[in-house]
Amino acid sequence: MEKIQGLSNKEVEEQIQKENVNTLPKDNLKSNWKIIADNVFTLFNLYNLIIAIALISVKAYTNVFFFAIIAVNVFIGIIQEIHGKNLVKKLSILNTAKATVIRNGKEKKIEVEEIVLGDTIVLAQGDQIPSDAQIISGEIEVNESLLTGESDLILKSEKDTLLSGSYVVSGKCYAKIEKVGENNFANRIISSAKKQKSNNSELINSMKKVTRFTSFVIIPFGIILFIQAYITRQTDITQSVIATAAALLRNVTKRVNLINHDFIRIRSY
Repeated sequence: MEKIQGLSNKEVEEQIQKENVNTLPKDNLKSNWKIIADNVFTLFNLYNLIIAIALISVKAYTNVFFFAIIAVNVFIGIIQEIHGKNLVKKLSILNTAKATVIRNGKEKKIEVEEIVLGDTIVLAQGDQIPSDAQIISGEIEVNESLLTGESDLILKSEKDTLLSGSYVVSGKCYAKIEKVGENNFANRIISSAKKQKSNNSELINSMKKVTRFTSFVIIPFGIILFIQAYITRQTDITQSVIATAAALLRNVTKRVNLINHDFIRIRSY
């Protein structure tokens, strides 16, 4: 067999300039600040904050404890979402750190992130395939269970495609890198798992519109309740605020429970 030369230093530099390098794809997950903002700055929290401020302004401190429960719930929600994000972030199929390539006719150990398009890699028993490639010489058996879930060994020979993330069980071969970075099969799987997906359900969107409408009704409803208690029934301002706050809290809580119930019912279908 003719000796495999691989890429020259000049060809490697050309591929690097074209950005055809096996760099890991960037995470498209929410940042921690985005998670905090989504949990803190909600209409529900705003209403409860306004109610709490109104109660504090009339020195009804014992009635403000409800806000502590809301704050704890928000904190727990933030911690759970950040924890979930970190678990997803750790998802990885590629565990190998180094690969053996042939450059200028010589074998060389390099970092997986330094592999470029067109590189020739050497694969032997126990190696993980770092990037999608095509065999140019030799024969190996591979295990693709991490990618397909099937534990059967697959025989790969010349011109067969090798998928990144699979393991070499036996044999030895030389393969030419065909895809790098985000284009790799393994990286596409991980990117798909980490991708933020918006729910475009027509039923959920309609429910959100109704919720948004009823949210704006709460403010004038609260003003009417306060006027009725303070002016019509001539209750003192402290009791008027407490009564209005209690009625609004019941209304807001009932609305949130109804929304949660509807979401659970929708998800069960």
